[in-house]
Amino acid sequence: MARKICFILLGVFLSGLLLSACAKRMVRLPPLEGPPVENPMAKLLDTFSATESLQAKVSIRIETVRKGEDIKFLLNGIVLYQKPDRLRIMGYHPLGMGLFDALYSERSVLRSRPF
Repeated sequence: MARKICFILLGVFLSGLLLSACAKRMVRLPPLEGPPVENPMAKLLDTFSATESLQAKVSIRIETVRKGEDIKFLLNGIVLYQKPDRLRIMGYHPLGMGLFDALYSERSVLRSRPF
């Protein structure tokens, strides 16, 4: 019986000793620096610099917040680019109904009109 009490007291003492140990101090490492990153858009433009125009079918996702509620729209569309500075984005509902037409040119501001 005395041995049992002795083991219990020893267990409580060791548990208390382990639980009261000081936490290790965290060593702050300097931030990692990776290789310099090139602008992917600049790389793409350099690759296709001889291109006069571009036309692509796209999938457009618009995320917005209205009155605290997140709203997401999924649209199909067409992106048209003509060198040097013309960009047109047309968005269509998945059933084919036109929703918007946005035009951009450096000579004019962004104009957008619904269909």
